[in-house]
Amino acid sequence: TLVDLLLKQASLDLHAKDGNGMTALMYAAGAGSLRNIQTLLGVDSDAPRSVDKHLFDALMHACERGHDHVARYFIDTVGVDCAANRDFKNRTSLMIACAGSADATVDVLLPIFAARGLVNSTDRYGDSALMHAARADASDIVGQLLAVNAAVNTTGMRGFTAVMLAARVGNVDMLTALMDAGGMTETANEDGMTALMVAASEGHDVVVDALM
Repeated sequence: TLVDLLLKQASLDLHAKDGNGMTALMYAAGAGSLRNIQTLLGVDSDAPRSVDKHLFDALMHACERGHDHVARYFIDTVGVDCAANRDFKNRTSLMIACAGSADATVDVLLPIFAARGLVNSTDRYGDSALMHAARADASDIVGQLLAVNAAVNTTGMRGFTAVMLAARVGNVDMLTALMDAGGMTETANEDGMTALMVAASEGHDVVVDALM
């Protein structure tokens, strides 16, 4: 491949970064190119530890784009600890995958986070993986997280809970699943709004009905 050809240049710096702090490995991970990742790692096995200006490592770039095959390769073959790094918002790779509605990638990460008791970790704003999934309207991921007993009533950015976020996106099935798991509907956010008020403000009549 072209990457193989370039790597034959003795002067090539594999740790070189662009203006965003991105390396060739990070770009390959974001593109989901396992072939190029394997080629780059064959020359520089330390590359996965590098981070860009947002503190994203190569694994996080794969998780953001939903490249579950790349995430699995980094974890199972390269030995990258998927729970070790946090980005500049203090998000984990699991939170990033949840925010991107990357169901298959969550399948890869969730057993590891669950085994370490890290499913309910929060970012700098207080948002958990469950809240990132609810905000992204990712019902299947919310179900996956609830199955490993994710905390339902965590209060995050601006006092929002997962129930409020489900109400805001208008997903009644997700809202019902959260309520069945113990999600509270009477909690108010920093603006004094409950889930019912949030749903009403967005015009989600079916959600309003479910909350009544």
